[in-house]
Amino acid sequence: AARWRATLAACAETTMDVMQRNLCNGQYANPEFYYLSGLAAAGTICKRDDFLKEARQALTRYEDVLWPGGGVAYFHKTSPQHGYQQMVTKSVALYWLATKDEYGMEWLRRLAPYFANVQQRSGLVTDAEQSWLKHAFYSPINPAVPGMLACLLKDGTNRWVAEIAAKNRAD
Repeated sequence: AARWRATLAACAETTMDVMQRNLCNGQYANPEFYYLSGLAAAGTICKRDDFLKEARQALTRYEDVLWPGGGVAYFHKTSPQHGYQQMVTKSVALYWLATKDEYGMEWLRRLAPYFANVQQRSGLVTDAEQSWLKHAFYSPINPAVPGMLACLLKDGTNRWVAEIAAKNRAD
């Protein structure tokens, strides 16, 4: 166990080094949200406050790009895209589970409206928020993500989204 924790700490130290040198911090959500959940887990397991502090700081960098409807800009304040919102939501949920930091729970509450805004009652996901159609015309929402929000927040709207998304995936 000690060797495993030492390896985890070494990986987290490298992650901190990458994050502290990255000029895109606060502008490029994709990797940074993965890093913050990993640092939170490493900080909790290794009992390292420096990892926890860096994880929280990474989350605070996105305060100004969290849209009122729950989305986070993927890059340089672009529009949100639901594939990336899934990653952001899971990362923030992992951060909260590892730290129990109320700031993380507040983020989850603020992210909650997003999936209901992009999935129509029919189950269609329009990708209308993304102008370049980078991913696909039809890319269903992962039901685990709104399901996670529904459980953590006791949110009926996200439960409905998860149920519709599960049917879409089954089809």
